[in-house]
Amino acid sequence: MFTVHSAGDDRLDISVSGEIDDVEAAHMIDALLVQAKGIENGRMLIDVDDFQLPTLGAFTVELSMLPELFRFSRQFTHAAVLADEPWVRRLSSIEGRLIPGMVIKSFRKDQRYQAESWLGSMGQR
Repeated sequence: MFTVHSAGDDRLDISVSGEIDDVEAAHMIDALLVQAKGIENGRMLIDVDDFQLPTLGAFTVELSMLPELFRFSRQFTHAAVLADEPWVRRLSSIEGRLIPGMVIKSFRKDQRYQAESWLGSMGQR
């Protein structure tokens, strides 16, 4: 399950939970692209709850939409990931090193205030 909504002119708030299959992956990517329209130097707050690895079909959808996903990622400079699972936080840190021009910082779910503060300070630069 996922939700995506705008939290201002340059920010998206995204919630992800459970397992993502091919249908849900396609809907999620479409929603991200629509909500990100017009954003430059944006920020994301990604709230991850009980996340499971996506299905093989979801990976296939992501691969088929890589050009769109690369364009999407270039619209954002900072992302805060809220997750209780240590492996999700570690994976987020690795992703931050792999995506050029984007800084990804992970926080425990009880650190939402710190994540919001960090994102807010990044928007003032």
